[in-house]
Amino acid sequence: MSKRLAIQLPAFARVAVLLSLYSLDLLDLHAKIAWIGTSESFSFDVVHHHSFENDPLARPEFPSANESLPTTELGTELLRVSGWTSLYERCSDLYATKDNEEFDMIKAINCELGPQFSTERRVADELILSATLNVDSVAWVSCQLLFFHRRPPLCQENVVTLFSTRYRLTEDEVDPDKMAPIHSIAEAELLRMLDLLSRSHPLSNVVCAQGFEATAGPGRYDTDVFACGSPNVLESAFIGVFASNFGELHADLAQLAVDEVNIMGFELISRQNSRSQFILKEKNGEVVVVEENMTNFATFGHLYVFLILVDFALLIAHARATFDTGRMFGWRTLIRLKDAENNDSDNFGDSSWLLLYRSLYRSGPIAALTILSALISWFVNLPFALMWCTASEGKVYALVSAVRVWMLVLCLLNLLWGACVLHERIDIPSFACALLSFGGLLCVVRPAFIFGNDHATAHTDGSWIAIGSALLGAIGQAFVFISVRKLKSIHFLVIVHYFMLFSVIGSLLYMVLVQRVFVVPSTTGVWLAVIGSGVFTFVGQMLLTKGFQLEKAGIASVMRYLDVVCVFMWDYLLLGEKINYWSVVGAAIICTCAATIALRKAHTG
Repeated sequence: MSKRLAIQLPAFARVAVLLSLYSLDLLDLHAKIAWIGTSESFSFDVVHHHSFENDPLARPEFPSANESLPTTELGTELLRVSGWTSLYERCSDLYATKDNEEFDMIKAINCELGPQFSTERRVADELILSATLNVDSVAWVSCQLLFFHRRPPLCQENVVTLFSTRYRLTEDEVDPDKMAPIHSIAEAELLRMLDLLSRSHPLSNVVCAQGFEATAGPGRYDTDVFACGSPNVLESAFIGVFASNFGELHADLAQLAVDEVNIMGFELISRQNSRSQFILKEKNGEVVVVEENMTNFATFGHLYVFLILVDFALLIAHARATFDTGRMFGWRTLIRLKDAENNDSDNFGDSSWLLLYRSLYRSGPIAALTILSALISWFVNLPFALMWCTASEGKVYALVSAVRVWMLVLCLLNLLWGACVLHERIDIPSFACALLSFGGLLCVVRPAFIFGNDHATAHTDGSWIAIGSALLGAIGQAFVFISVRKLKSIHFLVIVHYFMLFSVIGSLLYMVLVQRVFVVPSTTGVWLAVIGSGVFTFVGQMLLTKGFQLEKAGIASVMRYLDVVCVFMWDYLLLGEKINYWSVVGAAIICTCAATIALRKAHTG
C-alpha cells in the first residue's frame, strides 16, 4: 500500500487558522491604505550606524606625476566608477565608512564651501556626507530656485523638465522671495552646481550627497549641506551655505525611486522618498554617525484603486461567511466544545471541517480575487523589498506578504488545492513528480531572474507581457480544472458547449469594445490555419475535459505540462527555431514525471 498525504487538523486549529487569515487580510488592507497609500505618511523609519576608517581614501592617479590636481577634463584617465574622489578638489581628506567595500557615506575634512571665485569663502572643518540624493532632484531644485531667464540650458533638458512627471510629484510654484537674487552669491552657488552637472557623464555615476557640518560635537543635526562630485571631471560643487532655501525645497526628496507597472493602460505606480536626520555620537573612542531616514511609500494608479476595492470585497465576503456560519451552526458546535445534538445529520456529523468548508477560500471567484490581489501586491512589494528588511514596520508587512504568498501558492498548485478543497488523497510519489514537473517547466520557460539574459536564445524567450499573460491564463485554467473535476457527473460535451458559448460572447465583446474591427482572412493559408486551430482546439478540449473528469485535478494537471514540450518541438520542426539545451532538460524531466504518474496509475488500477 502506498503512503498517502492527507491533511487532518483539529477543529479548533482550523478555526484559529481561518480567523488568523482573516485578521492578516485586515492588517494587509490597513498597510496598503495607511503605510503605502496615496498620502505622504512617512510610516517607515530606517536607521543606519556608520563609523569611519582611520586612513583617508586614495586620491585619483593622473598620467603624469608632476600633474597638479586639475579642474578641467584630462581624458579617459579621469573616468571613475563614482564621483566621490572629485571632492578632493574642495577638501583635503576623505574618510570612507568601515567594513564596506561599497560605501555611501564619507567624512570630509577642510572643505571649501561656496562658489570657487567668490570673495566670500567658507571652510568647513568636518563634513559628514551621505549619498542619498539623485542627480535629477538636485538639478531640478537648483533650477526651481533660479529666475526663469537666469536658468542655464540644463534646466530645459528632460532630466529637469520631466522630473515631476517621472516621480509623480506635484510641482508647486516657488515663492519669488525664496529664489536666488540675481547676481548674488546664492545664484552663483546654484549655477556652479548646474554647470558641473551639465559637463558630467554618465549622470548615473555622479555622486550627490547631503549632510551637515559637525561643529558642535555630539548631538542631533539637520541636513544643511549638499554636494555633488563628477565621475569624469575632477570637480565638485556645494550648495546650502548661501542658497539656504535649497534644503527646504529638497527636504522630502532624498532616496527618490519610482516603479511603474502598466497593463493595457492600467497603471500601478509606487514612489519612495525620504527625510533625513543625523545623530553624531562617540562610542569606544571613535565617532559614530546615526543616519535616520523617515521613508514614505506612495502607491497610486488604476490598479491600486482596483486592489483596494478587491481587498475590501474579500474582507466583507469573509466576514459575512464567518458570521453566517456561526449563526447557523453555533460556535460551540463548530469547535466541538459540545457534542452535536443531531449526530445523524451530515451537517453536524463532522463539524471538524465545517467552518473551513463554509469559508470562501473554497469559492472559485473568491480564490480568483485572492490570487489577483496577491499578484498586484507583489508589484507593490517587490520594488521596496530592501525596506521590508530594514524597518521594523517593514518586517511586519513582510510577514503579512509572505502569508499572502502562501495563500497564492495554495490556490495555484492544483495538488494542494485538490487535497485541501476537494479532499482528494494524493500519494507522495505523485506529489514529488508534480513538483519535479514544475521544475522542468521552469527549465523550458527559463525566467530571466533565474537563468539570466545572456544565453543564445534570450532574444526569442518572450517579453514579460507575454509571460504575464500566459501566467494569468494558467491561473484561469487552474480553476477550470477544479470546476471540471467537480462536474464529473455532467457529460463532457455540455461543458465544452459552455466553453464555446462564453468564448464567442467574450470575443464579440472584445471586437465591439476594444478592437472595433472584424478581420476576414484573405488567403487560403490563413483560412486553413484558422479552421485547423478551431478543429484541433475542439478535439483537444473534449479530450482534456474528459480526462479531468476521470483523473484527480493535481495529477491530470501534470499532464498539461506536456503542452510546453510539444510547443517547442513544433517550433523546431515546423518553424525552424533554435532550442535551448535547458528546454531539452526540462522536457526530459516533464516526460519522465508524466510517464511515472501514468504508469503508477495504470499499475494501481
